[in-house]
Amino acid sequence: MERTRIALFVLFISGLLLWNLFSESRSFSELENRYLAQKPSFSYTRLVDGQFTSDIETYVTDQFVWKDLWVTTQANVEYWTNKQESKGIYFGANQYLLEAYAHSSEQFQKNLEYLSYFAQKVEGEGIQSHVFLAPTSIEMYPELLPSFVSNDSQMAAQKDVEAFLEGEMKVINGFEVLSKHKDESIYFRTDHHWTMRGAFYAYQKIAEEMNLTPYAIQDYKIEEVSSQFYGTYDAKAPLGWIQADKIEVFQLIDGPQYQVHYPDSGLVEHSFYEWDYLNKRDQYGFFLNGQHRYVKIKSDVNNGRKLLLIKDSYAHVIAPLLASHFEEIHMVDLRYYRDNMYEVVKEQNITDVLFLYNHANFSIDTNLIWLKQ
Repeated sequence: MERTRIALFVLFISGLLLWNLFSESRSFSELENRYLAQKPSFSYTRLVDGQFTSDIETYVTDQFVWKDLWVTTQANVEYWTNKQESKGIYFGANQYLLEAYAHSSEQFQKNLEYLSYFAQKVEGEGIQSHVFLAPTSIEMYPELLPSFVSNDSQMAAQKDVEAFLEGEMKVINGFEVLSKHKDESIYFRTDHHWTMRGAFYAYQKIAEEMNLTPYAIQDYKIEEVSSQFYGTYDAKAPLGWIQADKIEVFQLIDGPQYQVHYPDSGLVEHSFYEWDYLNKRDQYGFFLNGQHRYVKIKSDVNNGRKLLLIKDSYAHVIAPLLASHFEEIHMVDLRYYRDNMYEVVKEQNITDVLFLYNHANFSIDTNLIWLKQ
């Protein structure tokens, strides 16, 4: 009997190995929303230095048969055995998934210095810089975390930002305004982003601090465009039974006309939204057509104000709201954009600068160094 069990186990493992060997490689995982490792090329040099072995291990892990099933099973085993998290994602109450925030003090300090350097430089052009660091959902909903979970404070980090940049740039604190609306759907439950509703309340605060007159919520037509959104947190810890998020869009009634330029592709649109993304896993890409190094938004507003928006993807849902107050918005993602930012300010006749990141990204982002060109 024991030999039969061993033989069946060996046969099962051998079958899996053969299946993996002869199965066609997948290029993209819809569940994890990422590209998968492909079969590495062999060379003696790469074998000796260990790179080939490492790449093979990554390839086999990514391409393992039924991987989506294994990933979902693992997350459920961890949930039902009362493990508090999976891959850094906490299983919160009310079907919230929440990502741990670990403050990176060294990189955080460097990033504050880069902001200070750039703010002082553009001040010579008569431009005041603003910064808005959005709290993430784990900061807004600590009561949803499992018992005895410790998490670094984003509010404490915010106070450090305000103290360091005092007198050099205007630091906009969004914690209070978002807290007032935390009972609304201001964050996705399954994704690391805020919703357009959350971004709207932040927009009102930002507009006031930038001497703009914000629109009221009654000035918008609010439309639900998806009820089947599963985001990045779900991709890391997919339980398979959590209720999907909804995506709302705020359209300003009788607002200006817009042109959205994507210079890398030459595409010019008259909408902030790419509807094809709603048929994909990455539905957040619906806002401003996903990730781009540079996007230029033009409107028929005639007030002489042009905004340089240096940002992460939290800005994608707030830019359509800010666009009704500027002739132009120049959106830059420093992960991909390497041109001299000071030259952009001068060449594009920028009048306003806004840095908009979430606290978690800002704490670890290594690309703000490009501000020191």
